[in-house]
Amino acid sequence: MSLQLNDKGSNEYQEFYGRNIDQMPKLIADGRTPLGVAGLMRRRLEVIGTRLQDVWWNNYFDTGDGIVRNPCGGATIALNTPLLRAITPNSNFHNYELVLIGAPTGETFSKRDVEQYSRKHQSEKEVVNNPFWLTFANHDAALLKDYARATFKLAKAKYGYEKNMGIFLANPDSVPTVRPVYVGDLNNNGSAANGNNYLDFSSGRLVGVSAGGAVARDNSTCEKIVAPTLEQIITTMKEYVAPTNINEVRKALEKLYK
Repeated sequence: MSLQLNDKGSNEYQEFYGRNIDQMPKLIADGRTPLGVAGLMRRRLEVIGTRLQDVWWNNYFDTGDGIVRNPCGGATIALNTPLLRAITPNSNFHNYELVLIGAPTGETFSKRDVEQYSRKHQSEKEVVNNPFWLTFANHDAALLKDYARATFKLAKAKYGYEKNMGIFLANPDSVPTVRPVYVGDLNNNGSAANGNNYLDFSSGRLVGVSAGGAVARDNSTCEKIVAPTLEQIITTMKEYVAPTNINEVRKALEKLYK
């Protein structure tokens, strides 16, 4: 049974449970956009003190935001990336990570940054000053501060946790790869952000947001093209999607442009 994520009378959010490579095409075909980390942070804050608090805070979620790892050890955060929105079971994978073709688009961090700001649980002060978390929050410092405060308060009260919201990335591979950012539940190290899940993980959980919902609000400053044409999307995808898969991408997206 799907998680009940909505207020009464709303259908803004829909769970897509299962392998991301199977569920993402369904989410897109349904006319939805995958929820990003910033949108998840806002939604969790919105439901505190309501009947929806437990379902949002006590479950993990995959997002439409991606982490690119390069072989040299650095990382790029790609918010609301079309690379993940275009995945199918036939995409170009390496160990069920999406292989990146071309230069990544997003905020790039060095190997030294990865070593300094990830691989550990953190204090609330460390979180609000962590550039990875600030990027996930779409550079909304107030949102990050409010979310960290709520997370630490709830995690302390319920589980006694003093440190939370760690950043954990996959090890670099021999080729540049992309994985979705996964945000844990409150009991999973206090809402840690992970970039180490495989796209064929059987218990993946994406959330699709209806048109005009939270994604549109939260991504207002992170997308340069707000409403791209179908041909613009296809042209961009050709740099990242294998030629044999581009027709599948077109068929999936054509339903949104009818």
